[in-house]
Amino acid sequence: MFNSFFRRSITIFTVFTLIGCGGGGDSSTSTSPNIPSPTSPPQSSNLIKPSYTGESNTKSITTKNANHLAFDLTLGFDMLHVISFSDVYEQFFIYSEEDPVSSGSSDINCISGSASINEVSSTHLSVKYDQCAQGGIIADGILDIYVVRAYSSELVDMDIVPNLSMVDKASSESIDINGYIKVRQSTVPSFQHKATYQILLTNEKNNQLYFNDFSAQVSLRRERYGIDYSGEILSTEYGKLSIETTKLYDSNNLGFDLTVSAENTMLISVLLRQQLTVNIDSNTIPLIIDLNNIPQSFFDDINEEPQAVLNTSVTSTSRADEVVISATNSSDPDLDLLEYQWTVINSPANAVWNIGDGAAPNFSANVPGDYTIQLTVVDAQGLTSVVTVVITLEKLAPEFTIEMDTPTSAINTITHGQAVLSSDELDGPFKYHIVYGPYGMTIDENGQIQWPAHILDFGVSTDVNFSVAVSNDDKTTSVASTMSITSDQNLIESRVFKDIENILPSVFSNYEGVITHQSKEHFISSLNYPETFSSRIFLNENNDVDIELAKKSLPQGYGYFTSYDVNSDGALDHFLVSEDYTGSDPLWHLWLEDGLTGSRSKVITMNGHRGSFTGLGHFYFNDIDNDGEVEMTISTSLAQGSLRKIRSYNLSTFELENTIETIDGEYVGYCDIDQDGFTDVVTNKEIYSLRTGELIDTVGDNYQDIKLLKTGDSCLLLSYDYMYKFENGSLRTTRNELKPIYFIGNFDSDIDQEIILFEENLNEADQWFLVNIDSNGNTSKSELSVPENMFIVAQRNSPSSLTVFAAFDIDGDGVDELVAYVSYEGNEIQTYDKGLTALSLQGNRLIEKYSGAKVGSRYDGFSRIAQYHDDNTVTVNTSDGAIKLDDDQQWVDFDNSTGWSAGNILATEVVNNELFYYASLPVPYTNGIAKYDNTGSMLWSNQINDLYVYTEVEITNDKLLVNNTGSSYIVNKNDGEFIDATFGHLIASPRHLSTQKFLDKDAYLFYQLDNGQLSTVLSHENYEFWGNGLNIPINADVQFIQYDQDEQVEVVFDYYTLNDEGSNIRKYEIVDSLYWTKEVLKPGLSGNQSEYFIGQELKSCIIADTHCRNRIVLWDGHLEIRDKLTSEIIYQSPTFPGMVQDLAIKPNINGSISYSLLLLNGVTVYH
Repeated sequence: MFNSFFRRSITIFTVFTLIGCGGGGDSSTSTSPNIPSPTSPPQSSNLIKPSYTGESNTKSITTKNANHLAFDLTLGFDMLHVISFSDVYEQFFIYSEEDPVSSGSSDINCISGSASINEVSSTHLSVKYDQCAQGGIIADGILDIYVVRAYSSELVDMDIVPNLSMVDKASSESIDINGYIKVRQSTVPSFQHKATYQILLTNEKNNQLYFNDFSAQVSLRRERYGIDYSGEILSTEYGKLSIETTKLYDSNNLGFDLTVSAENTMLISVLLRQQLTVNIDSNTIPLIIDLNNIPQSFFDDINEEPQAVLNTSVTSTSRADEVVISATNSSDPDLDLLEYQWTVINSPANAVWNIGDGAAPNFSANVPGDYTIQLTVVDAQGLTSVVTVVITLEKLAPEFTIEMDTPTSAINTITHGQAVLSSDELDGPFKYHIVYGPYGMTIDENGQIQWPAHILDFGVSTDVNFSVAVSNDDKTTSVASTMSITSDQNLIESRVFKDIENILPSVFSNYEGVITHQSKEHFISSLNYPETFSSRIFLNENNDVDIELAKKSLPQGYGYFTSYDVNSDGALDHFLVSEDYTGSDPLWHLWLEDGLTGSRSKVITMNGHRGSFTGLGHFYFNDIDNDGEVEMTISTSLAQGSLRKIRSYNLSTFELENTIETIDGEYVGYCDIDQDGFTDVVTNKEIYSLRTGELIDTVGDNYQDIKLLKTGDSCLLLSYDYMYKFENGSLRTTRNELKPIYFIGNFDSDIDQEIILFEENLNEADQWFLVNIDSNGNTSKSELSVPENMFIVAQRNSPSSLTVFAAFDIDGDGVDELVAYVSYEGNEIQTYDKGLTALSLQGNRLIEKYSGAKVGSRYDGFSRIAQYHDDNTVTVNTSDGAIKLDDDQQWVDFDNSTGWSAGNILATEVVNNELFYYASLPVPYTNGIAKYDNTGSMLWSNQINDLYVYTEVEITNDKLLVNNTGSSYIVNKNDGEFIDATFGHLIASPRHLSTQKFLDKDAYLFYQLDNGQLSTVLSHENYEFWGNGLNIPINADVQFIQYDQDEQVEVVFDYYTLNDEGSNIRKYEIVDSLYWTKEVLKPGLSGNQSEYFIGQELKSCIIADTHCRNRIVLWDGHLEIRDKLTSEIIYQSPTFPGMVQDLAIKPNINGSISYSLLLLNGVTVYH
């Protein structure tokens, strides 16, 4: 009604209001009249309410007039703002307009006509306009300003009485302004100023807009910053309106929300000088108007078609999700409010769908598929616009569980399970896949899992991990599961060779070890990689001195400490330890493993300190308080220097009985030093009572190695130079003449202990002596003879493995023996043999009371398993030959009659059950390679001038790949002829997987053999990426699998790359080796590996695995069977002592797997 006129009329008001309000900056103060404080307010007769004759009843706001009403109100607000506040609060103008007073002048400059200011009185200014033309507007009439109160503010309290007529010269539209405005400083603390309006606007058509006691209040609070408009407006066109500001925005976001109430409600949101949003109900689309770009079409009389725009939050999503569909970006050139209608014009059969309320509702449906949604918008004159969008609702991800028939299955038996779906049939049909798992596991189209449970049997129950993926057309869900496979009770573990030297303790080990004495056996510390194992020395069933690991393997996450027959059932029980980190230091948990059942129970938890399990210290089993029950006493090193803590536990209940919080010194042992009937703790610095926990005495300040000797009812402390005896409440010290090397034991039939002393002579034979010491410390010494054919080294700190281990009663007859590892001279077959022995004292002689197995020098240096035979014997490679480890111990000596001498065995091959060897030929003879049969006869040899060091030989079907440090060669394995050469190191795909492919890891080329020659099938691009557009870096690791049903092998490339967060991840790509294109990943495979550092590969695949997905790696002392793609662990072995050097596998006819392990401590067959 008024909006085409308002914006131009604001200009002239800005000028004439500056005259009397105190605003306008410097010009206002310099040229405006001097306005003193009034002595009395103006007469009320000056403020006369205008006469409104229009509609006073409420009417409905429609789509046809809502836009004009919004403009009339907001432009009217700016007009009232100008009249009442001038530019004092110009930041709150709704519309942008050039400031006509920016010139700094308060004069009224009429382009034509005139305007004069008359100072009627000191409180009354009168401005008369006579055809004053400015900004396209001609003004006539009078504007009176009555000053009510002046104060130190940019505004004074005043009454403004306009009686004006304005005419737009261009359109001849006019507007009359009558009534009055009261401007006052606000009495409400949250507002600065308030203007109250009795203003009537009348246009040339006699349409009226009456601001009836309407108010505008200015708030400058940061959180409510702007003008609060409220009150009643009467309109000829719109009827009675009630205005309320519901929200003022903060100082950073200038604007407000307004409610206009009539028969219905219109909502107006304003961002000052930016945007106006108008809406009347949920059936219309909110009208958003850019205040800086109001289209001219809004002001003309031509109605143009609306433009329907349909936006969606997504166009494809799960059917469980709601999709936001929005018509709010639809528009109308005429700025009409648009009505809208939603229609689903196409949907899947039997679909039930729902569209919510509003112009931006949620759409949802129950059936997956495509839905075509139509939006129709209608403007105020009935013109329409239509737009459609297709939303695809995908099937939900399958939901299922894996249920095996039994949670535990026996090895080598058919195991069944089921992927049990809980998904709606609407999300089907479903397909089932094995993502990773043990070879031979299958799942059919009904989700039934079957697996023959063929794994390596480690003699314990083994957890086997696998993952199943269920997929539909849209999504895939993977579920991981674990089942336990029990060991075969008939599993035979055959130690075909025992490497005694590697079972013997490490002479330089700092591990505190196990000090445990039980009848007829002795425990000592032993192999300490990757975990510490303990050995026991005992008499076997043949009365031979034997040595064996107390526990042959360890479960993951446990360390070994000692063994003791706790429950007296005749079987050794084992103490293991695990640790949990809850803070900076761990908790140590001590577990007791039953020697018969293998069951474990936690018996003790104690605070530990950072470091390995070895910090738990010495274990000692004995009746320390003479109560007839054995206690377990643990001496634990603390983190501070040489301090340790002593704890004694009841062996039946594992309740703590005695504690010594801190004792200083290196561990020595336990003995009743003060003869009070209780065992005392001895270090090389201090002696403490276990009964009282108090210090008995200090040993001295020399801190030498100390040993305990029991004689009579006394305990003597012996060092190299001194002897200590406890008398009269303290230690008495005397000199002795013991040499550094001696052994204490009860070597005769009396109850006292004796000393066997060793003296090393440089120019003469070493000497052995028997030393007797009585309870008073008096000594007697006699020389001993040793067996003539035996060489004994007594030094424990010698690099030699030949040494005396301990003195203890190995046969339980009450007399101790010296147990040693010695060499025997004068053997006709070998230069010397080595073996275990137990020496006893007979008169003045040490005699061999018990002997053990003897091992010749040729058994040193087993390098690999050459063949695992059908009879479950093993042939292993040595440094210069091979030996079949069976009852006959058959040696294979390689033929050197031609002057060639076999070097390292590089590879072996079994053809028709006959074993062949390929060995390098070292300098000084020549550089080359030779082939030997299973008798050691040379079949052929060759040489090449630039072949310096052979590092590896890999066997193909009829060729050898000979890799050395700089190049690789193809050799005919039948006659040794060189066929072809390459630049770098070659690796080949497994022979049982179709046509072999070969990778040159240095030249970055893939080959295959064609007529005995290497032909390139894939090359690199600029030494950065593999060719054929694969975009795979050349430094990717390469593996081979049979991924699909075609004949050719697939190549797996795995490499590091960066994810979206910039972190390194490990990805893999599967490439067909015939076309060299990437394979599509099967459901459940993500292309990412769970981890990469997986240890040393022992077997690239298991022969029976036709897909070659499982490989065997060595990691931290145990075997892991891992999936080649995901790197997930499928199952793993316990921890073995020492490094696993080689593994040989023999699939059996029934599908079971026999295997042989070459460890540092020997060769074992499991079948």
